[in-house]
Amino acid sequence: MYLTQHLYLLLFWAMFYTIHSVLASLSVKHWIGLFLPYIFKFYRLFYNFIAITSLVGVLIFQVSIPVILLIDTPFWLRVISVIFLVSGIIVMILAFNNYPLTEFIGFKREQEAFSKLSIQGINQWVRHPLYSGILLGIIGFVFWEISLRGVISAFALLIYLVIGIYLEEQKLIAVFGEEYIQYQKRVKKLIPKVW
Repeated sequence: MYLTQHLYLLLFWAMFYTIHSVLASLSVKHWIGLFLPYIFKFYRLFYNFIAITSLVGVLIFQVSIPVILLIDTPFWLRVISVIFLVSGIIVMILAFNNYPLTEFIGFKREQEAFSKLSIQGINQWVRHPLYSGILLGIIGFVFWEISLRGVISAFALLIYLVIGIYLEEQKLIAVFGEEYIQYQKRVKKLIPKVW
C-alpha cells in the first residue's frame, strides 16, 4: 500500500510539472491570446492560481503519506539541512527582487511585465535564481528527513529542472533572441561558475 502511495506521489509531481510547463509555453499563451483575448489579460493570474493550488495539492498528498525513513537523520545533518533551507529562501527572495511583485503575480499584462531581460542583481550570477533557491530548499528538505517521499520529490524536481530549464531557455531565446544567447554564454544556469 505504501509503495502505491509513493508511486502516486511521483505521478502527481509529473502531472504538476507537465501542467506547469504546458501553461508556460509560448504556443499556449499565443493560442489563448489569439482566441480568448479578454481572458489573456488575466493569463498570468490564472497561471499562478493553477500553479499554487496544484502545488499545495501535491504537498498535502505528500505529507499524508506515512514516513518511511531511509536513514535516521543525525543532528549535524539537520543543521546542514537548516543552512540549505535558509540559503534557498534567501536566494528566492533575491530572485524576486529583480521583478516587481505586481508584474510577477500578473497584475500587469504579460507583454508589459517581461518586456526587458533582467540581468542585474542575482541574475548576474545565475540565469535561473528562483530554481537555484528551490534546489537549495529541496536539498535542505531531504537532509531534514531522509525518507522515501522526500527522495521521490527531490528526484522529480531534479528531472524537472533539467527539462524545465531547457524549455524556459527556448522560450527566452524566442523572446529575447541574441541578447539571451550572449547572456547564456556569460552566466551559468543554477550554480555560479559551475552549472
